[in-house]
Amino acid sequence: METAKYVGVQEIADELGMDIQTIRRWIHTGKLPATKPGLKYLVAREELDAFLEERATGLKGGAPRSEAVEGRREKGVRVTAEGLEAAREEHASLNAALNAEQITPEFYTAKIAKLYLHHETAKEIERIALGEVG
Repeated sequence: METAKYVGVQEIADELGMDIQTIRRWIHTGKLPATKPGLKYLVAREELDAFLEERATGLKGGAPRSEAVEGRREKGVRVTAEGLEAAREEHASLNAALNAEQITPEFYTAKIAKLYLHHETAKEIERIALGEVG
């Protein structure tokens, strides 16, 4: 039987005998790389296996890391920087739209709050990717 290339969050939780919220937390904090092509997160089987191997061997802090892990860290920093630049551009666009009275103050406030939340998440992912957070 062929192993699926991508697995869902519930499938991972079932396979590991863990709570689904733990899997989601790993994804949201950047510990477990995932994609979200639709409504649900998917994790590449290869990424899941590397993550589980890293957890099983207890790699921490200054311990040597595999090339795959180092590549994910570098990619995480690059993606975070691109995301922050996009957020800055969206913020400027929202400011211009508000000043031109094209959007309501309520809409502006809601969108800025969402941008701020994403920015804080991106900063946390960047700290993890740089190894500043365990």
